[in-house]
Amino acid sequence: MNFFRKRDADHELDSEFRFHLDQQIAAHIASGLAPEEARRRALLEFGGLQQAKESVRDMKWFGALENIFRDIHFGLRQLCKNPGFTAVAILTLGIGIGANNRHL
Repeated sequence: MNFFRKRDADHELDSEFRFHLDQQIAAHIASGLAPEEARRRALLEFGGLQQAKESVRDMKWFGALENIFRDIHFGLRQLCKNPGFTAVAILTLGIGIGANNRHL
């Protein structure tokens, strides 16, 4: 499902993390560290890149929507696998809703 353009969002997130990492490396080099040591320290301070990316993805609103759509898709797939159960469930819901709406 490319509804949320996940690939574009991942690319944007990668470039943003790369920018911040480069800024941290430049700050360490400006303070007098060798480039390799500056990169090493910046990576240590920044922490795990993949964990940080997952944390950002989880905070975004479309992560929750994506999970909801996956759950709905799974539910529909299960209902299609069991047509007898689906028919009984729909009939039960229909009768229950119809009975409750009669009193309005």
